[in-house]
Amino acid sequence: MAAQIILIDATVKYSAGTPGDTQRGPRINVVCTLPDAPFQKLWGDPGDTALTSLKKGQSIKLAFDGCTYKLAAGTLPLAPTVPDPEPGREWSDEEKKAIANQIQMYALKYELLYRAGS
Repeated sequence: MAAQIILIDATVKYSAGTPGDTQRGPRINVVCTLPDAPFQKLWGDPGDTALTSLKKGQSIKLAFDGCTYKLAAGTLPLAPTVPDPEPGREWSDEEKKAIANQIQMYALKYELLYRAGS
């Protein structure tokens, strides 16, 4: 049986700032306030467009699987934000990271929908 995901309303207390060096390399975080806890940090890579687009005071939904908090599908942008490269040009490392972040967002959306239907 799949783990149950709980959707929680939250508010962005502090938006993503300057990336900090961690054991996992450069990372950013967004601090959110929850109804039953003082705050929760959401961590991501510096190119994570879902986290960098969040603004102070914004209402969001978090998905909690019993261990971790992630942005819920309704909070994530639906349209791709990385344009196709010009013909004959390769993707930059930053563009590749942005595409990987989008794939992770879509995977989370599908996971939430799948678990909601189970």
